[in-house]
Amino acid sequence: MFKIFSFTLSRNQIKVIMKSVLFAYITSVILLSGIPLTATAQRTSTGKAFLGISQHVSVYSVPSGGMSLEGGQYLLHSYWKGWIRAVDWNQKVSGVLDGEGSPVLFDHILWSAGGSWMYRLFATYGRRLCLYAGAGAVIGLNHYESFRRLPDELTGAFPKVEFVYGAEPALELELFPFRKTALILGIQSPFTFASSLPTDLWHLSGSLGIRFNL
Repeated sequence: MFKIFSFTLSRNQIKVIMKSVLFAYITSVILLSGIPLTATAQRTSTGKAFLGISQHVSVYSVPSGGMSLEGGQYLLHSYWKGWIRAVDWNQKVSGVLDGEGSPVLFDHILWSAGGSWMYRLFATYGRRLCLYAGAGAVIGLNHYESFRRLPDELTGAFPKVEFVYGAEPALELELFPFRKTALILGIQSPFTFASSLPTDLWHLSGSLGIRFNL
């Protein structure tokens, strides 16, 4: 047989236990109110500034790439940013220039600056993961034949440097592995006007970067 032990508590002991339980409850509420549950929503709170850096690559068979530096500020349902960028575009120019023969690679660096506005399409709780879409304006300089010169028989008559401008629709995924640090995965589709290269009108690129909230 099993014997169940019973015991009684004095009034003072009951008061001590009740006070201990109440103290533990109040302490838990205070501690929980100061960590992730409220802090996560402040990752992209209105007015918060950020700085970032991204690596860009082309989505074509001809490899191209570059880098951009950005700075901006979060708004209520969006954010704005300004950036500077250098991208070395490599293009096959057969049929674009006068002359005959097999396609040859022609490269130019686009030194540009711009500003974008991005609207938040989707966000998880605490904004740990956000999806943005938007567009921006771009101005810059095309530096032709910066690393690879064309054969003499191809008479393109390109200037050394040429002013260009354009617009850049973009899609961006923002993931916060840490409270103030985000990984950025983006797709850009810049339209470039005033360029001497017809193939320079439209590009498609992807980017991977990191963003620091200040």
